[in-house]
Amino acid sequence: MSSTVSGGGVRSQADLMQRCVVDEHTECWRWKFGRDGGGRPNMWIPAIRAVGTIGVACAVFATGKRPEPGTAWHPTCGTSNCANPEHRICGTRKSQMRALKMVRTPLQIARITRGKRAASKLSQDDVLAIRRSQLTLKQIAQQYGINAGYACQVRNGTRRGELAAPGSSVFAWSPER
Repeated sequence: MSSTVSGGGVRSQADLMQRCVVDEHTECWRWKFGRDGGGRPNMWIPAIRAVGTIGVACAVFATGKRPEPGTAWHPTCGTSNCANPEHRICGTRKSQMRALKMVRTPLQIARITRGKRAASKLSQDDVLAIRRSQLTLKQIAQQYGINAGYACQVRNGTRRGELAAPGSSVFAWSPER
Protein backbone atom coordinates (compact mmCIF):
# COMPACT_ATOMS: atom_id res chain seq x y z
CA MET A 1 0.00 0.00 0.00
CA SER A 2 1.34 3.44 -0.83
CA SER A 3 2.16 6.01 1.80
CA THR A 4 -0.26 8.54 0.33
CA VAL A 5 -3.96 8.48 1.08
CA SER A 6 -5.88 7.21 -1.91
CA GLY A 7 -9.13 8.78 -3.05
CA GLY A 8 -12.36 6.88 -3.30
CA GLY A 9 -13.09 6.42 0.38
CA VAL A 10 -12.03 4.11 3.17
CA ARG A 11 -11.88 0.55 1.82
CA SER A 12 -10.00 -1.34 4.56
CA GLN A 13 -8.58 -1.10 8.06
CA ALA A 14 -5.18 -0.28 6.60
CA ASP A 15 -6.74 2.54 4.58
CA LEU A 16 -8.47 3.79 7.74
CA MET A 17 -5.19 3.72 9.67
CA GLN A 18 -3.45 5.76 6.94
CA ARG A 19 -5.98 8.53 7.48
CA CYS A 20 -5.24 8.76 11.20
CA VAL A 21 -2.49 9.91 13.51
CA VAL A 22 -1.40 6.85 15.53
CA ASP A 23 -0.59 7.50 19.19
CA GLU A 24 2.33 5.19 20.12
CA HIS A 25 1.46 5.09 23.83
CA THR A 26 -2.30 4.46 23.72
CA GLU A 27 -2.39 2.84 20.25
CA CYS A 28 -5.36 5.09 19.42
CA TRP A 29 -5.85 6.06 15.79
CA ARG A 30 -6.98 9.70 15.85
CA TRP A 31 -8.98 10.63 12.74
CA LYS A 32 -7.46 13.66 10.97
CA PHE A 33 -9.73 14.24 7.96
CA GLY A 34 -13.36 15.20 7.27
CA ARG A 35 -16.03 15.94 9.87
CA ASP A 36 -19.76 16.45 9.62
CA GLY A 37 -21.73 19.50 10.81
CA GLY A 38 -21.73 18.16 14.37
CA GLY A 39 -17.94 17.78 14.42
CA ARG A 40 -18.04 13.96 14.20
CA PRO A 41 -15.45 12.29 11.97
CA ASN A 42 -17.02 10.99 8.78
CA MET A 43 -15.85 9.30 5.61
CA TRP A 44 -17.02 7.70 2.38
CA ILE A 45 -17.31 3.92 2.80
CA PRO A 46 -17.51 2.26 -0.64
CA ALA A 47 -18.60 -1.12 0.79
CA ILE A 48 -21.97 0.38 1.80
CA ARG A 49 -21.93 3.19 -0.77
CA ALA A 50 -22.56 5.84 1.88
CA VAL A 51 -20.91 8.35 4.15
CA GLY A 52 -20.48 7.01 7.67
CA THR A 53 -18.79 7.62 10.97
CA ILE A 54 -15.81 5.77 12.41
CA GLY A 55 -18.17 3.38 14.21
CA VAL A 56 -19.97 2.54 10.96
CA ALA A 57 -16.63 1.91 9.23
CA CYS A 58 -15.46 -0.39 12.05
CA ALA A 59 -18.78 -2.28 11.89
CA VAL A 60 -18.44 -2.73 8.14
CA PHE A 61 -14.85 -4.00 8.49
CA ALA A 62 -15.80 -6.38 11.33
CA THR A 63 -19.12 -7.73 10.02
CA GLY A 64 -19.17 -6.86 6.32
CA LYS A 65 -22.37 -4.81 6.64
CA ARG A 66 -23.79 -1.61 8.08
CA PRO A 67 -24.68 -1.79 11.80
CA GLU A 68 -28.29 -2.58 12.69
CA PRO A 69 -30.50 0.29 13.89
CA GLY A 70 -30.07 0.82 17.61
CA THR A 71 -26.47 -0.40 17.69
CA ALA A 72 -23.38 1.74 18.06
CA TRP A 73 -19.75 0.74 17.64
CA HIS A 74 -18.21 2.83 20.35
CA PRO A 75 -14.65 3.23 21.62
CA THR A 76 -13.55 1.45 24.79
CA CYS A 77 -10.42 3.57 25.18
CA GLY A 78 -12.19 6.81 26.10
CA THR A 79 -10.98 8.63 22.98
CA SER A 80 -14.11 9.62 21.07
CA ASN A 81 -12.36 10.01 17.70
CA CYS A 82 -10.32 6.79 17.97
CA ALA A 83 -10.60 4.76 14.77
CA ASN A 84 -8.66 1.70 15.93
CA PRO A 85 -11.08 -1.23 15.37
CA GLU A 86 -9.50 -3.07 18.32
CA HIS A 87 -10.68 -0.22 20.56
CA ARG A 88 -14.32 -0.44 19.41
CA ILE A 89 -17.12 -2.76 20.48
CA CYS A 90 -20.70 -3.20 19.41
CA GLY A 91 -23.21 -1.85 21.90
CA THR A 92 -26.20 0.43 22.27
CA ARG A 93 -26.47 4.20 22.46
CA LYS A 94 -26.73 3.83 26.24
CA SER A 95 -23.52 1.78 26.51
CA GLN A 96 -21.82 4.27 24.20
CA MET A 97 -22.74 7.17 26.47
CA ARG A 98 -21.61 5.19 29.52
CA ALA A 99 -18.26 4.37 27.88
CA LEU A 100 -17.66 8.06 27.15
CA LYS A 101 -18.86 8.97 30.66
CA MET A 102 -21.63 11.11 29.18
CA VAL A 103 -24.85 11.69 31.09
CA ARG A 104 -27.95 13.35 29.70
CA THR A 105 -29.23 16.23 31.74
CA PRO A 106 -32.91 16.39 32.74
CA LEU A 107 -33.36 19.19 30.19
CA GLN A 108 -31.94 17.01 27.38
CA ILE A 109 -34.22 14.14 28.39
CA ALA A 110 -37.23 16.48 28.40
CA ARG A 111 -36.35 17.79 24.91
CA ILE A 112 -35.99 14.26 23.55
CA THR A 113 -39.31 13.20 25.07
CA ARG A 114 -41.04 16.33 23.79
CA GLY A 115 -39.65 15.67 20.30
CA LYS A 116 -40.91 12.09 20.33
CA ARG A 117 -44.36 13.21 21.45
CA ALA A 118 -44.46 15.90 18.77
CA ALA A 119 -43.75 13.25 16.14
CA SER A 120 -46.45 10.97 17.55
CA LYS A 121 -49.48 10.08 15.46
CA LEU A 122 -51.79 10.66 18.42
CA SER A 123 -52.65 14.04 19.90
CA GLN A 124 -53.67 14.50 23.52
CA ASP A 125 -57.31 14.63 22.39
CA ASP A 126 -56.87 11.35 20.47
CA VAL A 127 -55.47 9.67 23.59
CA LEU A 128 -58.40 10.87 25.68
CA ALA A 129 -60.86 9.70 23.01
CA ILE A 130 -59.22 6.25 22.89
CA ARG A 131 -59.37 5.91 26.66
CA ARG A 132 -63.06 6.82 26.71
CA SER A 133 -63.99 4.80 23.62
CA GLN A 134 -66.13 1.67 23.73
CA LEU A 135 -64.85 0.52 20.31
CA THR A 136 -62.79 -2.64 19.93
CA LEU A 137 -59.02 -2.30 19.75
CA LYS A 138 -59.08 -3.32 16.10
CA GLN A 139 -61.58 -0.55 15.30
CA ILE A 140 -59.50 2.00 17.22
CA ALA A 141 -56.35 0.89 15.39
CA GLN A 142 -58.02 1.36 11.99
CA GLN A 143 -59.49 4.73 12.96
CA TYR A 144 -56.19 6.23 14.18
CA GLY A 145 -53.72 4.43 11.90
CA ILE A 146 -51.97 2.58 14.73
CA ASN A 147 -51.71 -1.10 15.56
CA ALA A 148 -54.01 -2.84 18.05
CA GLY A 149 -51.18 -3.47 20.53
CA TYR A 150 -50.37 0.23 20.74
CA ALA A 151 -54.08 1.05 21.04
CA CYS A 152 -54.28 -1.38 23.98
CA GLN A 153 -51.30 0.26 25.68
CA VAL A 154 -52.77 3.74 25.21
CA ARG A 155 -56.14 2.63 26.57
CA ASN A 156 -54.53 0.97 29.62
CA GLY A 157 -52.24 3.91 30.31
CA THR A 158 -48.94 2.08 29.81
CA ARG A 159 -48.21 4.35 26.82
CA ARG A 160 -48.74 8.08 26.82
CA GLY A 161 -48.54 7.98 30.62
CA GLU A 162 -48.61 11.76 30.93
CA LEU A 163 -52.38 11.35 30.92
CA ALA A 164 -53.90 9.36 33.73
CA ALA A 165 -55.34 5.99 32.77
CA PRO A 166 -59.12 5.60 33.13
CA GLY A 167 -60.12 4.95 36.69
CA SER A 168 -56.72 5.92 38.09
CA SER A 169 -56.34 9.05 40.12
CA VAL A 170 -53.94 10.35 42.68
CA PHE A 171 -57.03 11.03 44.80
CA ALA A 172 -58.43 7.50 44.49
CA TRP A 173 -58.84 5.86 47.88
CA SER A 174 -59.32 2.22 48.55
CA PRO A 175 -61.16 1.11 51.72
CA GLU A 176 -58.95 -2.04 51.86
CA ARG A 177 -56.01 0.03 53.14
